[in-house]
Amino acid sequence: MVEVNEVSKVGLGTYRMDLNYLDVLKYAIDQGYNLIDTASNYRGGESEKMIGYFLKNHSHYRSKMFIISKVGYIPFDLKKSNQLKEFLSTNRIEKSTIQTDFDFSIDPEFIDFQINQSLSRMNIDQIDAYLLHNPERILSSRIPTGKQALSSRIYKAFIKLEQLVEQGKIRYYGISSNVCFDPKDEISIDIQEIAKLASSINEHHHFKFIQFPFNFKEQMARDKTYAGKSLIEFAKLNNLVTIGNRPLNMNDNDHEFRFVDYSDRYSDFNEPLSDQGFIEFEKLVEERLKQATEQNMRMLDFEPTKILSLARKQFQSTTGVDNFFNNQLLPFFKTFCENPQDPIYKKSSDIARDMKLFAMRNMTIKSKKMMASLGSIGVEEKENYPLTAVKYYLDNVGLDHVLMGMRKKEYIDDLGKEFIAQ
Repeated sequence: MVEVNEVSKVGLGTYRMDLNYLDVLKYAIDQGYNLIDTASNYRGGESEKMIGYFLKNHSHYRSKMFIISKVGYIPFDLKKSNQLKEFLSTNRIEKSTIQTDFDFSIDPEFIDFQINQSLSRMNIDQIDAYLLHNPERILSSRIPTGKQALSSRIYKAFIKLEQLVEQGKIRYYGISSNVCFDPKDEISIDIQEIAKLASSINEHHHFKFIQFPFNFKEQMARDKTYAGKSLIEFAKLNNLVTIGNRPLNMNDNDHEFRFVDYSDRYSDFNEPLSDQGFIEFEKLVEERLKQATEQNMRMLDFEPTKILSLARKQFQSTTGVDNFFNNQLLPFFKTFCENPQDPIYKKSSDIARDMKLFAMRNMTIKSKKMMASLGSIGVEEKENYPLTAVKYYLDNVGLDHVLMGMRKKEYIDDLGKEFIAQ
């Protein structure tokens, strides 16, 4: 069993991991990274299943792992398991509808159901820390819900979580929140109030962990909003463990930005050849549009292809490229490309590949500019940007732990063994 003071400073965030990453999970643990963070909704439950499959084949590794999972999100119908569908059909729980395809609940009965599902998926008997996953979602319910109602739901959830500690299903619990920085804000979680709720339930409560975004663009946890103390300072004074997430993926004026150097990925990129390929692709698309509409149509006449033509080199993330292709461009092509083998699809995949390289170049240029400016606040540049960021967050900012999305072994190697459990 890994004790709290033995948890590695850097943890493996599994938000985008599934069974394809078993070797990475093993490699991280073998290197000494014992903090493993997941959630019931990550990859539709596949993240937890990855951990379960790994432990089924490497059961002796359980004693080397401090596992965090989370509860709250209810997937929409297409992703609901049969057990979840049956539970929701036979139990009237307190839940909030946030969007048409998004429900949220921290009802005690739902927590009871979900933790059993998580334990089963991960093939374990106990979760080391179980967090309410962005409970502030309740405040954005389609049916208006105020902070008093939110506090009431968290209070009832904490009672259930203390019971789960007594039952041995969890060791500690906590909050994972994107907005726990300014308690006066109407859409923010007040961690001071949350801590009081836990103390009112049990003087020796097990509310121990708070998780939140922290990076060079989002440093709200350092603002002096808790009676002259920052969230990080308040946590230390109240014996709470802080975990920063999204250390490299930042919200920059409502746009995603990744602090990274991809120079080696696009150094051999032939931009003139890419431009020529795009000209040929434009001609192919416009010929097909002419056939479909019997008019002389251009790429600029339709929103998806207009974006493609004008912003091909301007995307700031590879995720943005994927979202654009999957949600806008490919559905548009399907309106006039009936054959799945149509050359447009093959050529569009080449265009997407090049767009990702442009995005990598844009991110690298922006990251280098950022790095040049960070020296003024005492950030020392290390061998790579992940190491630079993590060391600053831990040593200068005072976070207890940082989660990294290390989906490749080389990402783990970038950090070396400086932040592993001792």
